[in-house]
Amino acid sequence: MTETDSSAISVILTNYNYGRFLAEAIESVLKQTHAALELIVVDDCSTDNSREVLAAFGNDKRVKTVLHDVNKGQAAAFNSGFSVARGGIIAFLDSDDFWEENKLEEVTRAFDREDVVLVQHDLKTVDEASVPTGSVIPGLTPGVRDILQAYFEENHTGFFSAASGLACRREALEKILPLDETWRICADVALSRPLPLFGKVCTLPEPLGFYRVHGANSWMRSEEQSGFLQNAERHCEYANRCMERFGEDRRIEFRKSEPYLTRQRHMQFNLRESSVVREYFGSGGMGAVMIDVGAHRGGTALPFLRGLWRVFAFEPDATNRETLQKLAGKYENLHVDARAVSDSAQQDVPFYTSEVSSGIGSLLPFHESHSQAALVTTTTLRDVIAEQKLQKVDFLKVDTEGHDLAVLQGYPWSQAKPAVVMCEFEDSKTSAAGYGFHDLCRFLVDQGYELLVSEWYPILAYESQHSWRRLSTYPCELEDAEGWGNILAFRDPINWPRLTNAVIKHLGPRLGAMDRRVRNRETENKHQETIIASLQEDVAWMQGTVSWKVTYPLRRLTAALRRLMGREAVR
Repeated sequence: MTETDSSAISVILTNYNYGRFLAEAIESVLKQTHAALELIVVDDCSTDNSREVLAAFGNDKRVKTVLHDVNKGQAAAFNSGFSVARGGIIAFLDSDDFWEENKLEEVTRAFDREDVVLVQHDLKTVDEASVPTGSVIPGLTPGVRDILQAYFEENHTGFFSAASGLACRREALEKILPLDETWRICADVALSRPLPLFGKVCTLPEPLGFYRVHGANSWMRSEEQSGFLQNAERHCEYANRCMERFGEDRRIEFRKSEPYLTRQRHMQFNLRESSVVREYFGSGGMGAVMIDVGAHRGGTALPFLRGLWRVFAFEPDATNRETLQKLAGKYENLHVDARAVSDSAQQDVPFYTSEVSSGIGSLLPFHESHSQAALVTTTTLRDVIAEQKLQKVDFLKVDTEGHDLAVLQGYPWSQAKPAVVMCEFEDSKTSAAGYGFHDLCRFLVDQGYELLVSEWYPILAYESQHSWRRLSTYPCELEDAEGWGNILAFRDPINWPRLTNAVIKHLGPRLGAMDRRVRNRETENKHQETIIASLQEDVAWMQGTVSWKVTYPLRRLTAALRRLMGREAVR
């Protein structure tokens, strides 16, 4: 194989701690119908059985290995692989994904056009057991296209497949590699965004690979969310810097793009469940008690602190806890505890944090960006209540990123039973801990609680804004199995008038703002009807649930809905 052989392909397969998937990925390359290939496996200092899996392929002369002695991240792995690659075409594969046998043959044929620098295709999603889930991502439009021009016409860069769907002409890669190694994850963004500067992009009509959806890789899980916001804007800024480097004066203006504007419209209807709970309790707060497990930086606790509640906040993440301690300097009623909460008291328990988001620190390493940050002490709420001599708990909020059921199992339900419990569900996180949405709900029902489920659309990327979907009474099924949200559990019979007004208070202003824009004809587009239809369902649910006379705020809300839809949408 020579560097100038354009029909030969080097496959760069990057791996970190995916030993359980690695053999399937390697075999999918070695079984390719296109014979002229070399496979370069870059292992980024895995601590699982990855090296043993690689050793099993040691006799195949097509396989080369590059072994990092420290974990450097995805961009560094791309750089290492490219430094030893000999092919005229470079294809990329993540070690938890795999390909169809004819993938490289189809890719090679597409590179017959000399103006094409990148060939890509969609990926079929599979679960951990390689069983297809029925989805195809990201849903690209096939054909040969000038993506550089599309950047400026559409003001975003969302035209590319994931790493396992990308193959690049060597001459183009030589202009942009080595990549900046601060791209420890999502380095396919750094790889793909500059390439349209050097030629056209060919998108093949068939999905020729498989993208594995599992608890650690939640980057591309939602087809329903319309924009990336922070992440997508960061990608555009990166593309702009690359274009400036190569003499392109035009710029992508992401905040003028349809994905950004659509997402902003969605964001107007997000519901902060803890604010609804605070409103539900009313203005009185002196002597009330809140336990905040997974307090983050105090955003949930703050309204309760201002209402003179005693708040016991547990936050094992040292960085987040610094902010909480500053808040405690202002509020004597805030008690900050460095322990993690679980179903048993232990010492030296690994705690994981992420550079992607400050809000996903967990005892459970469910995300590929997680790394161990500390060894922490765990306690139980049974011990906490005994230590603090609490006679009652008014509000128990649990948000431990995948560990909520264990926290609830450590609570003394026969004493100090909370008036309201709020906890988070997201099966993609909690499946590794052995429980799901219904397990969490049934546990609370068994304690005698009445439940409301606040469902949100699936998370596209952490540290981006998320979209609220609906409220439902339990029992219910989720609209989307990949959705997430919060369970609100009420010990006493729900006061429906009070709850309805609490919800309306937080939805009403957002609806009114949209109502004004609609009447000004500023947001007339197809997405609006979807958003309003969702709100209609929630209002109809509230009206159908309560037996009392509809209040003025609810009438005002339904009237706004009628104006938005231009018809009598809610009666």
